[in-house]
Amino acid sequence: MTRRFQYAVVASSTLLVLVLVFGAVTARSAPADEPYVQLGVFSDVLTKIKVDYVEEPDLKAVTLGAINGMLESIDPFASYLNADQYKQYQAEHGKGKADVGLYLSRGPGYLRIVNVVPGSAGEKARLNTGDVIESINKVSTRDMPLAFAEMLLQGEPGSSVDMSVLTPRQSDPENIKLTRAPLVYPQVTGRMITDQGPAPVGLIVAPTLRSGQVALVRQKVQDLEKQGAKKLILDLRFSALGPPEEGVALANLFMDNGLITYTMGQKSRRMDFNASAANAVTKLPLVVLMNAGTAGPAEVAANARCSSHQMRCRGEFPR
Repeated sequence: MTRRFQYAVVASSTLLVLVLVFGAVTARSAPADEPYVQLGVFSDVLTKIKVDYVEEPDLKAVTLGAINGMLESIDPFASYLNADQYKQYQAEHGKGKADVGLYLSRGPGYLRIVNVVPGSAGEKARLNTGDVIESINKVSTRDMPLAFAEMLLQGEPGSSVDMSVLTPRQSDPENIKLTRAPLVYPQVTGRMITDQGPAPVGLIVAPTLRSGQVALVRQKVQDLEKQGAKKLILDLRFSALGPPEEGVALANLFMDNGLITYTMGQKSRRMDFNASAANAVTKLPLVVLMNAGTAGPAEVAANARCSSHQMRCRGEFPR
């Protein structure tokens, strides 16, 4: 280790300690909920970095990292796009291009896979919930806006995208090439898993909750009851796609009263979504299966049912 390198390490470490102490003292001297005081702390820390850091920092990258860190601490699905990225996003979004079938969220630093569309290129490459995407087309996903990453994964049918992915199966990042294709979403299925004994059980699998899928769940429930089902299992594992209102509609199929969920914002009053007896389809005992890949409307429905006394929730079952 050279003397110059030793000096750089000591100097940067000392600066980091001073910045943390300075921030802590400043934060304690003012109300914690005062936003302008917190912005003042951020400004002072930024000045310390600019003036005292061992090398001149890239303030644009520092500020971008701070913005993404702020959004990530609030919501793993939030995105910040700069002006150029936003223009490109507006130009490309909603054109119905082919995709690789990955549903993403921000993790600590990089992007993580929440869910994989069955039958997609992502599933064929054995990608799974929790896998970390380190780069897309050799561009690091660290501090990459989520919406921009999703746009990069889309393209013309037959075109390819290169990714570096870290999975529990390998100690080193794996380079993967995926071929984009139009996504074909699986439909709701239902079947009897046992018709023996005093309580035959019916199984309903809802891979997505896109438009029209809740109506199919209703139909499957009615079909299974006609076949003699006395108990039901609703499989929402790896189900993440669809609008939130579909989750409300799904929960209402199994609830004839009570609160399903509610919305509330800083400047909007709380709005409750209660179950209606007219929309309920069954009163059979129900078990809901969910895991880390359950998100979006499926998570709304699962949480509503988990709070009901009529059923039990089970998590992290293998498919």
